[in-house]
Amino acid sequence: MTEQTLSYATPSPRPAARLAPAVWIAIVGLALIGFGGCFLIGIMMNVSSGFIPGNNPPASMTPRLVIFLIVMYAATLGCFGGALLLVGKGVRALFAML
Repeated sequence: MTEQTLSYATPSPRPAARLAPAVWIAIVGLALIGFGGCFLIGIMMNVSSGFIPGNNPPASMTPRLVIFLIVMYAATLGCFGGALLLVGKGVRALFAML
């Protein structure tokens, strides 16, 4: 018995990958890098004199300040980790179109 193919039973071609979603994923990843930088600036403002010369740094690290800094560092790590993931996926999708 010979194998016959049916013209109507062939799989339809896959649509081409789209450029816009990959670009937006990469842009959102870059925005997360900016948010992580903002969190780091907030940490710096709390543990040093900030960006104002002559301003005195905080006298002591209270437990409330330590908890706040831990939360800020966790948010920073989350932003940078998410940015790494999104930028990686966006760039990989963009390279797949080449």
